[in-house]
Amino acid sequence: MAQAVSWTVGRTRHHVLRALEGRTGRAWAAVAVILLAAVPALGQAYATSLALAILAHVAMASAWSLFSGLTGYMSLAAAAFYGVGAYTTFLFNSGSVWPGPVVVGAAVAAALAFVAGGLTLRLRGPYFAILTFGLAELVHHLVSWYEFSFTRTVGRMLLFRPSLNAVYYTMLVVAAVTVSLAFWIRRSRWGLALMAIGNDEERADVLGVRPTWIKIGVFVLSAALMGATGATNAARWTYLDPQIAFNPLISFQTVIMAMLGGAAQWWGPVAGAVFIGLIAELFLVRFRYAYMIALGVVLIGIVLLLPHGIAGWYLEERTGDLVRTARWSVRRRMLRWRRFGMARRYQMFIDGQWQDAPGGQTFPDRNPATGEAFAHIPAGNAETARRAVEAASRAQREWAELTAAERSAVLLRAADIWERRSETLAKLLTEETGSIAKKRMFEVGYCKDLIRQAASLAYEVGGEIAPSNVRGKVNHFIRQPAGVVSVISPWNFPYILTLRAVAPALALGNTVVLKPSEESPIAGGLVIAEIFEEAGVPPGVLNVITCPREGVQEVGEVLVGHPDVRVISFTGSTFTGRKLAELAGRHLKRIILELGGKSPIIVLEDADLDLATSAACFGGFFHQGQICMASSRLIVEQPVAEQFTSQLVEKVRHLKIGDPNDLETDIGPIISPTQLAKIQEHVEDAVSKGARLLTGGRARGPYFEPTVLAGVTPEMRVYYEETFGPVVSVIPVKDAEEAVQVANDTMYGLSAGIITQDPERGMQLAGRLETGMAHINDSSMHDEPHAPFGGIKASGLGRHGGKAAIEAFTETRWISLQAERRHYPFDR
Repeated sequence: MAQAVSWTVGRTRHHVLRALEGRTGRAWAAVAVILLAAVPALGQAYATSLALAILAHVAMASAWSLFSGLTGYMSLAAAAFYGVGAYTTFLFNSGSVWPGPVVVGAAVAAALAFVAGGLTLRLRGPYFAILTFGLAELVHHLVSWYEFSFTRTVGRMLLFRPSLNAVYYTMLVVAAVTVSLAFWIRRSRWGLALMAIGNDEERADVLGVRPTWIKIGVFVLSAALMGATGATNAARWTYLDPQIAFNPLISFQTVIMAMLGGAAQWWGPVAGAVFIGLIAELFLVRFRYAYMIALGVVLIGIVLLLPHGIAGWYLEERTGDLVRTARWSVRRRMLRWRRFGMARRYQMFIDGQWQDAPGGQTFPDRNPATGEAFAHIPAGNAETARRAVEAASRAQREWAELTAAERSAVLLRAADIWERRSETLAKLLTEETGSIAKKRMFEVGYCKDLIRQAASLAYEVGGEIAPSNVRGKVNHFIRQPAGVVSVISPWNFPYILTLRAVAPALALGNTVVLKPSEESPIAGGLVIAEIFEEAGVPPGVLNVITCPREGVQEVGEVLVGHPDVRVISFTGSTFTGRKLAELAGRHLKRIILELGGKSPIIVLEDADLDLATSAACFGGFFHQGQICMASSRLIVEQPVAEQFTSQLVEKVRHLKIGDPNDLETDIGPIISPTQLAKIQEHVEDAVSKGARLLTGGRARGPYFEPTVLAGVTPEMRVYYEETFGPVVSVIPVKDAEEAVQVANDTMYGLSAGIITQDPERGMQLAGRLETGMAHINDSSMHDEPHAPFGGIKASGLGRHGGKAAIEAFTETRWISLQAERRHYPFDR
């Protein structure tokens, strides 16, 4: 009875908390609107006018960020749409009932944006900013020309003036609608698609969207809201002057307001607009010049040093530790390594020299937590890759002829340098990949041991002397370096998944051409090159080339197809791995593939549920689930499924989402908007087909809540596709036999975990799993430097680690010695 009551109370509490989850912000928003609606009741015109001005600032900043904050397009057309709305109020106010002109102003601004968007939205960055700013100036001067040519006036008197309260309530509605749309769109598929489009046009097609029409649609909506704001605000003026309505400072002030608070979040522009609007209205009239000078200095400092702005100070951490945030922001822009300075413009490492890409072309490297492009990376091409392979080919023989002690010494020095720089290396992981403290400390420490273990491989390359059927012959079976090795590494564990191929290949006498992921070119390649350069690696032995996503195919074809390349090591998606394997097959090249996974943890009826939930939580949510062997499927025997699920959900609810620099953070940012959109699509697809969302399921800016799904079936994408995010599915089964069948019901076969108090039964079940690795009473996520790591089926070919690395990066040769004169059939 007591157990039943406890279960009922627990389930009731769960449902109540779930019903309230995420509604706190909406409640506060409703309270804010009610309080603002009561302002005119105070009876003070000044208070109403002040609140109206701040609402106008909020509406403009939020409307601007609705498009630019999501896509990263720096639009400066705010003055154009604002002015169009303002002038529409004048042109259409005769005989119109307020707020009719506001609706017309929004429609005219939207029409202008539709035309402008169709003409300019294929452009990015400064080109788009310049063109939209030109649009503002064009509209401005057309209005001025019209007035001068037909009315011979500079300004027009408004034919009627609505009451202050009428204007105020109209502006309140415009601001509320704008902020609500900014909030809603960011959480919708359109918002996620826009973030993906803005950061990577080429990958937007994976979302199944039409980028051009989504961009134009949101751009038009943004312009309509700006026009509505201008139309409403114009009613405050006794006359309408194009110098006011189309003032370019409106554009710049709008941009500054949004960036000050953080344009990537819906609340950022609101915070920035309230801050600037309040100060401007209180101090601008009486202390105009002092205000402008002081505000300019403050804004420049904040916008440059704090990507999250004022809103980020509090809302990102809610700790109030302004000193820590400011210190981190300043320090991360200071000199980091002797070669890479504040400008953060990097070079590639080819034939022992640091070199720019052809024509000095670069691409941005972005911090996933802030969206900031903190570095410029050389955009290499096929010719760059060919030069790197040729340099490696020239250096290979001399490097292979060094003694094992000499090659090992270089790696041991690299390990010492790695250990000395561990703090800096850890910070780079957070800046480039969003790694939380627990993950970055693990990865950096692991690589120190990995490099030292690889150094020992130089002494482990053995041979064999075998007898012969021919008298006087001695057979030698020996291993020699393969030659030039191409390494293509991923972004999620850039140090480990790069060095596990690079370090053994070098120790065994090969030379290497490394292409890191375009998401982590520094951690996955350039900083590794610097460490090995300092360790004394000879020119050409290690070469690192970088390229943007659009150059990956041509560079990859060289790294696989060049005649001097003997072995390819690739870690990444199954889709890309298949393409590389096909290309390697055409050239008869050996390729080691470590690809995707859909790894299960099987929880048997006799399992320790505390261990099971801990293993599942770690395996499913470490590094936001962005790991190939993440435990995304939790297969649980029916008798303990409900209790296991309840404990897991409770544990997951306590995981902290936030700044990856905070030592207490458990869930950091998703690597890119494209990946964030894919995760959201998987969850929405599952829920739409009947899955139950037990916790999580939503994006928060660049973060995705840790998510637990139940009722997942094979018809859902999350069942069979690799989500690569913080999403796990709980799948109840009737017994261990069904558990094995479900675990094997996937094209992947990387890793698995089994939780049971019966080790023999665990070993028996592990032998039946179609995976390259299985861990009993542990998560599916485990690795050691000397262990053979790899999968079967669509999870890869070959193995990394320990003696498996010797098989991967050396060739077996048969050399025989005939010590006696041999007689051949044709001898007489």
